[in-house]
Amino acid sequence: MFKAIVWKEWREQWLIAMTLMVLGSGILVAAATLADPPAANAPPSDIVRFLGVGRLAALLLAVTSGMVCGGALFAAEREARTMVFLESLPTTRLRLWSAKVFAGAALACGQIAIVVAVAGLLGHLGTAGFSFAVVVYALLAFAWGTFGSTVSYTTLGSVGFAIPTATALAIVLLIPIMILFGQPGSGWPKLEGALLFLALMLAAPLLFSALLFTRVDRERAAEDQGEPVGLAGLTRTTKRSRLGIRSLLWLASKQLFFPLLVISAFALAFGFALLLPSLHPMLAWPILGLAAGVLAGVTTFADEQAAGASQFWGERRLPLGRMWTIKVATHALFALWLAFLILLPSMTRALAGPVMDGKRSYTFLSAVMRTLLFDSLGSQGWKFLLLPVAYGFVAGQLCGMLFRKTVVAAGVALLVGGSAAVFWFPSLLAGGTMHWQLWLPPLLTLLLSRFLIRGWATDRLGRRSSLITLASGLVLVALSESVGLAYRVWQVPDSPHGDSDLAFIAALPPFDANEAGRNFRTAAERYTQAVTAVNSRQPTIKDATRNNRVEERLDLAIHLHGWPGIQGHKPDPEMDAWLDAVFDLDAVVIDELTWFALATEAANRPTGIYEDPRNFSHSAGAVPFEQARRMALALLGRGLQQQAQHGDHATFAANYRIVMALVRNMRNATIISSAQTANGIERTALFAAYQWLRNLPGDAANRPQIEPLLIRLLAENLESNPRKAYDPMPHLLAERYIVRTLLAAPTQWLSEELNPAGQARDQVNAEADVVGMAWEVPWERERTRRLVGMVLDGDLAGPPFTWVRGRPGAAFLVIRETATIDLIEAARTIRVLRRGVTLSIAVRLYMLRKSAPPVNLDQLFVSDILGTEIPDPFGEQEFRYRVSTGETLAAAPGRYSTGRNETPPRVLLREGQPVIWSVGSDRIDQGGQQLPLIPGNFPRQDDLIFVVPLPPE
Repeated sequence: MFKAIVWKEWREQWLIAMTLMVLGSGILVAAATLADPPAANAPPSDIVRFLGVGRLAALLLAVTSGMVCGGALFAAEREARTMVFLESLPTTRLRLWSAKVFAGAALACGQIAIVVAVAGLLGHLGTAGFSFAVVVYALLAFAWGTFGSTVSYTTLGSVGFAIPTATALAIVLLIPIMILFGQPGSGWPKLEGALLFLALMLAAPLLFSALLFTRVDRERAAEDQGEPVGLAGLTRTTKRSRLGIRSLLWLASKQLFFPLLVISAFALAFGFALLLPSLHPMLAWPILGLAAGVLAGVTTFADEQAAGASQFWGERRLPLGRMWTIKVATHALFALWLAFLILLPSMTRALAGPVMDGKRSYTFLSAVMRTLLFDSLGSQGWKFLLLPVAYGFVAGQLCGMLFRKTVVAAGVALLVGGSAAVFWFPSLLAGGTMHWQLWLPPLLTLLLSRFLIRGWATDRLGRRSSLITLASGLVLVALSESVGLAYRVWQVPDSPHGDSDLAFIAALPPFDANEAGRNFRTAAERYTQAVTAVNSRQPTIKDATRNNRVEERLDLAIHLHGWPGIQGHKPDPEMDAWLDAVFDLDAVVIDELTWFALATEAANRPTGIYEDPRNFSHSAGAVPFEQARRMALALLGRGLQQQAQHGDHATFAANYRIVMALVRNMRNATIISSAQTANGIERTALFAAYQWLRNLPGDAANRPQIEPLLIRLLAENLESNPRKAYDPMPHLLAERYIVRTLLAAPTQWLSEELNPAGQARDQVNAEADVVGMAWEVPWERERTRRLVGMVLDGDLAGPPFTWVRGRPGAAFLVIRETATIDLIEAARTIRVLRRGVTLSIAVRLYMLRKSAPPVNLDQLFVSDILGTEIPDPFGEQEFRYRVSTGETLAAAPGRYSTGRNETPPRVLLREGQPVIWSVGSDRIDQGGQQLPLIPGNFPRQDDLIFVVPLPPE
């Protein structure tokens, strides 16, 4: 039989296939001869020029071959009225379907292969990828043609049915695939998502075709299980399930059919309205979702309520529980269907391409709702979408039982469901909402309606027992919602030191007393303006060896290379001219005081606060810190320049004093980023001081000039209490206060995060205002206060991420657990550098006075050069010290790697050159035989070496 069916299919379709191949080959030859090739600059929308006539013809011929072969399998039998003959054959419909599909697939594959081969020989296909695409589209056409042939009576009708059905299923499948496998910023899914989509699109039509074609066999098998009844067994009954599920589903679907059509049309209309630029989907969705849920809920029992058929269920003792379950489940799916229809136009637009301005990538849900807020909400965004639908549905379903008029039930349900849902919207925008908190109240409401179903069916809802059940259930629902909201507050422990940052801020000096901090900040801003003015008119010296910006070369000269023009380094006239222009104060006056005058005046005042936490601006970011760093770099570079070109050693000492005052202001009672910037500036200053020492003369004739300068640098570097442990708490308290102020006014920073492009400000500001209002409700305000109190509280670094997941600005609260450790380690590192350079300066001062290096560091105290001890931050003892015999320092074995075949650097010491070192983090003394720490950024090593620079030879 199988062979006969295959032969029959071949006999009926070979002529059509031959005709299609001959004509198709002629079309392909004509396209290769006459048509233009694909245009490289053609847009994808111009499909003819983009693909070319040849490629387009090959694709259409292959798809037509597949569609015709599939569409003629069963529809042609109905047209020729031979289907009755096939059904009379002694075989099952499944075998018949398999034989015909096999034969059709073989014919389709043969035709597709011929089309691809001819097109390939004529050069139409181009790439293997396009050839694969042609084959895939042709197979999809065959599969959907087969499905259309199963349900249609004509071959043309099968094609007309297959195309819209395939399009609808493709949209339905693409939405979850884009959600699960979407690529942010792209309209295409990932590779695994694309393969899954193709597999489903190919398997679904064949599966549906097989199920529909073999349905008759299954019905016959069900009838054969029935038992004969009546006289002589003339009548038979089908054995059916005693549960009555199919009957209940039929009843529910029949009652829902007309409301589904009408309400779905309105839902789709509102969905198209969401595409209007003036309508914000995020703000409109809670109302639309609530309405969808209410309408689906009130129609659950609307038919029984309106016709009074509810009593029929009670009088006939029909299965109320099963009826309630089926109808509630059916209408719950209806609610989801309405929500889907409302969002369908927005989803389609999101799949079609980008719909938001800006260069940031965004998730699929953000594209649908046209707001980057859903990038922050994450999974909370799905809760935001489902919450109004769920609360509206359960409220509508319960009110539909309690009120006979559907309009009244819908109105009450909107009021009750909306009131219950509105309490959770602030929590959804504040992050950390758990599933049980959201879904327990609607679940209890469903259970309440289940307990009331018998009273509803017997028309006894007004009796005492039903009223007690109703009142008790509503109290339980209200209690569950209250407990959920209260748990959000109780979940976060109230730290006893949670408000200590407020006391810290209250103790800071008032605004008028912070003259040093304000002047330094103003000086940094004016310095930036001066540099901008200089750069706009400063001629660039053409030199192929100078690839870096002037400020970058200045930084390298301080940290690594040494000053250009001395000690064998190539001069840099562009850097010298640039520094002269920046310090030409008459030419770069911006206001009544120049930046240099302001900085000098600020250095003479008591230490202030450069970045006052009370005046912190999130929008400014790191700009003020970068301005301060660049100003300090110019001051230090100017001092080294004057020393190298004019022998002026005093300018560096004066500028070094200004920079160290800037460091103290940036480190005083401020946030972590300001303190870290201050550490970087001080590190640069210490490296510059080392370069200054390298070029400092040491003969007796220069002693009157040099000795006061060394004493001034020592005074800037010496610590009042070197044994005092570093206390990071001021920075942590300032950081917590900043977090508190940011979360208290989210509109100050959230608008920029929601719209980095700076467009559509009204819409973005409305979203930020909504978030700000959400955080101001009593329970969320208290929860926010407790969350802030956990930020950098003792050993804690902030609340667990699960508590703030989905909250905009969650990064402010979840500070790294190592923040305190990082501050302490950074302080220890800068102390090592400071004390190593300080000891180097003290040794040079000793050599200036004694004309010989000290035998040990104790002589520095005996000679009154140092008045206080300088301990090693990595050990309980003092720094180590020795006098070189002219040895060579090299990197420790295994400690140096550049990633290239380079020889590790080696440093040759002069005989009699002092060497100072710290034992390092391992606290083991290796004898100070490794590479020096400065100048240069050498690899990590065990000992931290400071080679005291001797006077130039």
